[in-house]
Amino acid sequence: MTGCLGCLLSTAALGTRAADADSSATTPFEVGVGVHLGLGKSDRARVRSLLEGGVFTSVRDEVLWSRVERERGRLAMPGSLAAIDGMLNVDSPALGLRPLLILDYGNALYGAGLPVTAAQREAFARYAAFVAARYKDQVAYLEIWNEWNEGLGSHSRPRIKGSADDYVALLRVVVPAIRRVAPTVRILAGATAHIDRRWSVRMAALGGLDLVDGFSVHPYTYAHTDAVLRRPERAIRGLQSLERDMRAAAGRAEAIPFYITEIGMPHGVAPNHLDEAEVADYLTRFLLLARAQPFVRGVWVYELLDRDVGIRGAESRFGLHDFNGRPREAMLMLRTWLRRLHGASQVSHQEDGDYHVVRWRSPDGDRLEAHWSTSGTVALRGEVGEGNPRNGLPARVGARPRFISGGSDS
Repeated sequence: MTGCLGCLLSTAALGTRAADADSSATTPFEVGVGVHLGLGKSDRARVRSLLEGGVFTSVRDEVLWSRVERERGRLAMPGSLAAIDGMLNVDSPALGLRPLLILDYGNALYGAGLPVTAAQREAFARYAAFVAARYKDQVAYLEIWNEWNEGLGSHSRPRIKGSADDYVALLRVVVPAIRRVAPTVRILAGATAHIDRRWSVRMAALGGLDLVDGFSVHPYTYAHTDAVLRRPERAIRGLQSLERDMRAAAGRAEAIPFYITEIGMPHGVAPNHLDEAEVADYLTRFLLLARAQPFVRGVWVYELLDRDVGIRGAESRFGLHDFNGRPREAMLMLRTWLRRLHGASQVSHQEDGDYHVVRWRSPDGDRLEAHWSTSGTVALRGEVGEGNPRNGLPARVGARPRFISGGSDS
């Protein structure tokens, strides 16, 4: 492929961000999906069959504290967790997956709220160490709680949001307990609902990042009724500025490893009633952009499968497959794009106003590109290999990324 597009789009003006080759060599970029076997909301056989295509590298699920410790001081894996146990011990190894397991939610044996007292933290740490020891050879990541900043998992009413101070205090007890029994598992912390800048910066300032291997975040934009604010490009810019702010608060020079452990869009529900094409475009663009950020180490789509055919709320309509297992357009697009990105290196993103290009090298050295525009259909820019105009007609590009293959470049 010739480099004329680079002549039209000034690298200096666009601020190219290239993925860190050294970190990517030792830490694979994960593309995972939430499966919800731990909550008993999915069928294990169906989940395994939907994962057999080799699209994803990881699954995200949870083992609830309240199910593991049903009698104070007695920890055990009950039969109700057989599905997640089978997924971790049998299915994930067979499918070559690197699971992420969430350690989360409250336990009425120790009060209705979040674990914020010394005794509650110690009890949670015992549960966390028990689960970590059991699955230390099966999981790649352990995530401490889920959306603590919104108070998720607290049984108190009204729900009380969790502070960063209490969260870091929990980390100081839980993380050493996990390290003792599962020293090779990566520990993630944060798992914030949306980009919560004040909470996350406070966590960094308190030294929370020094305890763990990465920061996790759920940068949802689906609730915005303004289509511009809902774009994946906005979410990525928010993540870029959040990482800078957290790095400054932590006094770090090096980038903070970010893990996007939830991202998704609900299909056909209020307030925006997005159709399958809109959700597919959003997720594909988000994945391409995230892959080009040097500090982002993985993305987990929320979620594999709709929860319940009879429930119409947004929470039940995030599935890449509908309740009957039919793949939605987003699943089909992700399958195609993830194959194109397999083994990618030198991934970078350039933008010129509303025009975006993500470039990468294939394992064979081919130069590959994705082009799109967020301001309607426009002319494809530059000489771009297979994207060259055919029969004198100019190539066009819109909100859906267009794949360009330019062949090997010596």
